[in-house]
Amino acid sequence: MECKNKEVQELKQEFDELVSNMFQPATNNERIDKIEMLILRTLLNIGRRLLKCYIEHIKEMAEQDMKRKSDCRNQDKGLFTRPYFSIFGSIRFSRKKFYMTEDKKIFYPADRAMSMPKEEYSYNLQNWIGHSATDTDFRSSVELINQIFEYNIKEMQAERISNKLSEEVEVFYNEQENIPAEKEGVFFAGGFDDKGVPISSFTK
Repeated sequence: MECKNKEVQELKQEFDELVSNMFQPATNNERIDKIEMLILRTLLNIGRRLLKCYIEHIKEMAEQDMKRKSDCRNQDKGLFTRPYFSIFGSIRFSRKKFYMTEDKKIFYPADRAMSMPKEEYSYNLQNWIGHSATDTDFRSSVELINQIFEYNIKEMQAERISNKLSEEVEVFYNEQENIPAEKEGVFFAGGFDDKGVPISSFTK
């Protein structure tokens, strides 16, 4: 807890210094775009460290809760490190691994508490890359993200993320219940043939 409080205080100090430095004589003649990038880079760094602090906080609570509930069926397998690529940058953290003898499954309390993705990339990054990949090729889908955040996400990684997302879409539609024909409503579809002639259909 002391370490967390110290980190939070350092983050507050860094933010205060950013605000203070914005109005110093040294920045008065800087181009506005350079000031924008200075603010962005500083805030991204603060965000990454704050997110890591949050992860450590949730991890500690989840593992303490697991320890209280632990019995002979839950075997503590020690600490294991995992990477997490957030929108603020890459983070690595260690968390405890448990083996559930009754279910014969591996369990990470911290991962479950935070609903961590199975993959390295955050759901936000997966969403951005997948959305961009629908309109362009895989290489181009990460160019803007790499340029803005100074990351180095590869074309192959974008392809893997998009393929994974496409699998989830099919699962989603397969889980939807089919509506019986007799319960369907009345539909009216209207359109134009680009010549000003209305085209319509009425279906029950």
